[in-house]
Amino acid sequence: MRGAERPARLRDHFYPEIIDPESLAPLPDGCEGELVLTTLSKEAMPMIRYRTRDITSLVDEPCPCGRTIRRMRRISHRSDDMFIIRGVNVFPSQIEARCWRPRARCPTTRSC
Repeated sequence: MRGAERPARLRDHFYPEIIDPESLAPLPDGCEGELVLTTLSKEAMPMIRYRTRDITSLVDEPCPCGRTIRRMRRISHRSDDMFIIRGVNVFPSQIEARCWRPRARCPTTRSC
């Protein structure tokens, strides 16, 4: 029974929105876009339209189990490929660019 109450509690504390990651325009339910959250119950330090960078969609149709609350589909991917390693923002595309950059040749070595 405790799990059945959880979605209603989350709905009372967070307001989810889906936006277009490029234009930041709100998208209608069912469209895939970036998840944005606004906290409704935090008073000291609220989050207002916090961009999660997660790509998903919101579904307003009833669940097969009978629940009628708005649901979020599974997160399919992220709008950026950044991750944090030891406090440093790392983009895999930066690592790829560095690895595939042509190396400078030393004038004293012969090439085959």
